[in-house]
Amino acid sequence: MPKQPKKSTGGSSRKKAPEKKPSDALELLKADHETVMSLFRRHGSASPDEQASIAKQIFNELEIHSTVEEELFYPALREQGDLKELAELEGDEPETDVVDGQDLSEEGEEEEAEEEDGEILSESEEETEEEEGEDIITLAYEDHKAVRQLIQELRGLDPGSDQYRTRFDELREAVTDHVGEEEEVLFPEAKLKLDTKQIGAEIIKRRSDLASSMAA
Repeated sequence: MPKQPKKSTGGSSRKKAPEKKPSDALELLKADHETVMSLFRRHGSASPDEQASIAKQIFNELEIHSTVEEELFYPALREQGDLKELAELEGDEPETDVVDGQDLSEEGEEEEAEEEDGEILSESEEETEEEEGEDIITLAYEDHKAVRQLIQELRGLDPGSDQYRTRFDELREAVTDHVGEEEEVLFPEAKLKLDTKQIGAEIIKRRSDLASSMAA
């Protein structure tokens, strides 16, 4: 009996499903971080003509990203997040000095005193932690202000000058530090306390409006 020809599955003509775009606020903001850091890497190995175009993309991306964070993300985190938790996330683990099994660091002495006296954090200490958490958000705004100032200065400089290259390096370092701070401290708290889907929808709409105004 002759073999029947195999039916074509049409696999070669199938269209790929469109890539799902993130809708969660943290995914959107992380995607912005990745985009900007990728552009910085491309800028480093590009030709002078390409560098000018890439730098413009970096500036625009940073301005849109900063605006949506300041208008939507930071206010929500300040209102709904736990400022004490933010302060704890920000704090580095203290170094411990151990001699003959005894912890001689300041932290160790404080812990021993608390254990001996059975003391708990006073109201003033709790307020201090909340203020530190508030300061972390305030510093994020200040980081954005510094980035905007660098962008403004760079736009007025000759891209071939030493001063431009110095300022551009400062911008890259400032953005890198800020991204690390956000992803290590602010994002974990936001994940626990915020409705990131709702904020994500607001970010998408606001980003679209900002991009349209820049293109006009």
